[in-house]
Amino acid sequence: MRILGFWLVMSKPTSFIACTPTGLICPAGAEPAERTSTAYWPPQWSARQTAEASFDAVPVVYLHVAAAERAAILARAAAALADGGTLLVVGHDRANLTAGVGGPQDPALLYTPEEIVAEMGGLRVLRAETARRRVPLDAGVAEALDTVVVAVRAA
Repeated sequence: MRILGFWLVMSKPTSFIACTPTGLICPAGAEPAERTSTAYWPPQWSARQTAEASFDAVPVVYLHVAAAERAAILARAAAALADGGTLLVVGHDRANLTAGVGGPQDPALLYTPEEIVAEMGGLRVLRAETARRRVPLDAGVAEALDTVVVAVRAA
């Protein structure tokens, strides 16, 4: 199984790691070859590899960047999927600002299931919803709201 993942580590650039049967394509923390404002593609991540469409799963987890950058990352992630591969997007929902706790407080960095679905291209969406997650706090427990989208490339 080949898995490619994107996520945001605190205020650092987007992390990248690709797991293959033979090991990692690029260990987390490697120097980027291509860089945008917050995302990068390591030296081993070439246009040829993207066209291979060889990953069984691509999780994009709590990646909160500007909408245009997110759309580009999701397009590249979707292009990396093998036939039958799954793209999972999970992140703080925009409704979290008023009805949840935690996460970025800039609405431009948050998203909704509908926005993510619109960026899925030709993938078949299996799940698109705002999910509730219990968050332990010093004063008890609160709820956070997350966007969850699961889509697959046709086999």
